[in-house]
Amino acid sequence: MLNAVRESAGAAYQASVPVATIANLQDVGNPIITYSANANAFLNTLMNKIVATIVRRAIWENPLQILRKEAMPLGMDVEEVHTNPAKEQDYDGTETGMADLLKMHKPDSVAAWYRMNRQSKYSVTINNDQLSQAFVSWANLEAFIGQIVDSLYNANTIDEFKYTKQLVSDAITGDKLVTIEAAAPVDATTGRAFQVALRNLSMQFTFPSIKYNPYKKMGGTTDRTTWTKMEDQIILIRADVAANVGVEVLSAAFNISYTDYLARQIIVDDFASENTLAVLADKKAFYISEKLRKFAEFYNPSALNWQYYYHAWDTFSLAPFYNCVAIKSPA
Repeated sequence: MLNAVRESAGAAYQASVPVATIANLQDVGNPIITYSANANAFLNTLMNKIVATIVRRAIWENPLQILRKEAMPLGMDVEEVHTNPAKEQDYDGTETGMADLLKMHKPDSVAAWYRMNRQSKYSVTINNDQLSQAFVSWANLEAFIGQIVDSLYNANTIDEFKYTKQLVSDAITGDKLVTIEAAAPVDATTGRAFQVALRNLSMQFTFPSIKYNPYKKMGGTTDRTTWTKMEDQIILIRADVAANVGVEVLSAAFNISYTDYLARQIIVDDFASENTLAVLADKKAFYISEKLRKFAEFYNPSALNWQYYYHAWDTFSLAPFYNCVAIKSPA
């Protein structure tokens, strides 16, 4: 890591900071600690290197990360259009039917907009004493880097997980999501009943229907016809529910193998609405997109402190055009 920082930090840094080896940690550290320009270059480059390398193995993995879409680097709003299937018409070979040639038959299209709704920042302060102590031993340097990673990236990742769950919880409590009832599985009988409810819902998703998308509940004025192929369905399920039912039983509900089922199951600890057991959804039902990930820094020469800010901007929304149903136990 030290050598990767050195390679990217510029000629002046390279001229004064030697190549790192196992034996010369303090020789590397001294010109960094004693010269503020080197310290700034080291910390700034280190932060950028963490983005590409260390963070991938140091942060907590968000199980809901797979729901995120491609990043949206420009603009604040995204428009999504849904078009219903065309309506059937009777054939008419008379002059009346011929006149239909010049009539307009507009598609039944509606739009939804998703606006960036998260602009968060996380900060960490690094002082001169911390930097000095980091170069006493390799263990201290590793702990120093871990401190930066843990404080910034884990905080953001945990919040991403929280906000994704909140999408579901807010939709349920606000009556913006279709719901069905099933007994909470606590034994073989209730576990079997939950499996049947889940299997029936999963099969219903595969047929064109207006019943399972939340468009009208979210304020739409027309019915939208949607369907979801079995391979495009995902299930967000509480950990205790999954444990009580068993993966083998749940995979049987989808009539797929144990391995294939694990690829579409996402375990969560809980939902804000306590009687929500699981959510079956089209994987396109979540519109979650990254807008910005950026470090900013400020050096306070009076206090010998480096202040670092990690900015995270995102769009979190449920897409109204896709099947998404919450399975709840009776209140």
